Amino acid sequence: MWPVTATHELTESQRQCCSDILEALFSATPLGISQDRFWDFVFCTPLEDPWNTAKSIPPPPPPCDNTAPRRYIGVFNQDLPPSTNALRHAKKGKHTIRIEQHRRRMMMAYLKVRWTKSGQIEWFWTDFKNKGASPDYVDIYPLDDVREEQASPVIGAKSAVVDDADMWAIWSASVYNLYYAVYLARRRLLRRLDLPPGVQRPLDPSATEIAASFVAPKSFEQYLKNRGTPEDVLILESLARIKDSPKRRGLKGHDLVSQLKRRAVNTSEMTSSLTSETEIILLLS
Repeated sequence: MWPVTATHELTESQRQCCSDILEALFSATPLGISQDRFWDFVFCTPLEDPWNTAKSIPPPPPPCDNTAPRRYIGVFNQDLPPSTNALRHAKKGKHTIRIEQHRRRMMMAYLKVRWTKSGQIEWFWTDFKNKGASPDYVDIYPLDDVREEQASPVIGAKSAVVDDADMWAIWSASVYNLYYAVYLARRRLLRRLDLPPGVQRPLDPSATEIAASFVAPKSFEQYLKNRGTPEDVLILESLARIKDSPKRRGLKGHDLVSQLKRRAVNTSEMTSSLTSETEIILLLS
């Protein structure tokens, strides 16, 4: 049949032609999707128009986004001092020193954990616009998912941020890996079809390419376990309580639409994209 436009049009042999790709995908990311559900993604991913074998194959996805989400953890207990950038501009005479509204007392404060270039981790306290702030100026709210028995508000906040960041890393890697598997599967499928005259066959994905295509999420929790400082131990104990808590927020508490906008060319696609990619979140929850 030409063109092939949907999963039900595949022969049994064609359905099985990507078993090595699926094996590598599930090894990197434990997605609980069936073979047919995977083929449904091949013919219609959320961020593009429906695909069929008469169309060109879109390029592989952009590199996996490892940007960890931040978490709202309290408010500033006083106006923040001028930022380094504000002082630099004032010194050059560009404007007078002033404190912006989002850096004033009782404004929202956030915390995120991130990787440094040397492979270490650092805690980054920020204002609403993601500019740095000192934790000395933050009154941390007790978090619902670690309210009981938390060692301290700071430990509770850090453990919640690690939980968020690791779940985001798993989700981000899972979406990336699924999209890359779709790219490889489309190439493989076109190698298995009788193509009309003038249609060029793509390269068949090799075992080496398949093995190198997928990424594994990098875990902040595992880093803390390996480092094992006294504070790390307290954070891990609090993290364990979060995971057992029925109030655990998880990825559903994040603004996934704004995250997905970085992946979509046309923001009008965001509704369908969010619906479909949320399925991946539910598979990982």
